[in-house]
Amino acid sequence: MNLYFLPGTSIASMKIPLFLLLLVLAIVTCGCTDQAPDESPAPVTGTLQAHAENASVPHIIGTWSGTGIGHIQNEGFHQPAEVVFHFNEQNGYAFAGKKEYARPDGKIHSEAFSGVFSPGGDIMICDSGSGYTLGSFTGPDRMELRYAEDGDEARAYFLQLVRQKT
Repeated sequence: MNLYFLPGTSIASMKIPLFLLLLVLAIVTCGCTDQAPDESPAPVTGTLQAHAENASVPHIIGTWSGTGIGHIQNEGFHQPAEVVFHFNEQNGYAFAGKKEYARPDGKIHSEAFSGVFSPGGDIMICDSGSGYTLGSFTGPDRMELRYAEDGDEARAYFLQLVRQKT
């Protein structure tokens, strides 16, 4: 069955508008929660160039791990035992790394990602596949992430990660 939003448009051609709608909804709902975050990074003032050189930009390099819950279309609910994000590179508010997680069949999967975060603590990550992650810092060593991927095997996950001490 094909769903059409406007004549001549399909869900596949609506990926960017759907992602933007998801982003707006996530931003709006973040302001509607009744639980205050533990400690978000303090907003920083100045130009973007100053941010990249400013010592107050949070340093997120390292390994962050945690658990989550999600749903995969045509497969059902899935709760990976552990999800690990390795933040390997950072330049100001931009970063890159690799994530590892167990698929429902038990095999460990790894993929690269790129992302940014804002002075207010909002996070956006794009992985090497077709998924997008939105989230926020809930403390200096904690973050919550919401992942979405569309297509025939659409999926959505909620993750809570903690920075691992070395």
